[in-house]
Amino acid sequence: MTGGPDQGWAADRGHGLSLGGTPFWSASWPISPVPLAAAIAVAALAAFLGYERSEAAVGRSALVDLAMFARRSVSGGLVTAATVVMA
Repeated sequence: MTGGPDQGWAADRGHGLSLGGTPFWSASWPISPVPLAAAIAVAALAAFLGYERSEAAVGRSALVDLAMFARRSVSGGLVTAATVVMA
């Protein structure tokens, strides 16, 4: 999401993207890599939450106790931190 201003939110405005000198997103492609990255992030989060819930349902120790997000202090702190990072 922080690459949106440089790469363009929907239309590709950037110079392409490369990883270790290997290009994997061409600057000539009409769509920006930002929507694809956001979709991958949402899918990964959904998969992680599903896995964590299934682990908790069978009584195994989950990596993250999802019940803590029901506390306003935890959720509010995370929203605040995300806002500061994205600003």
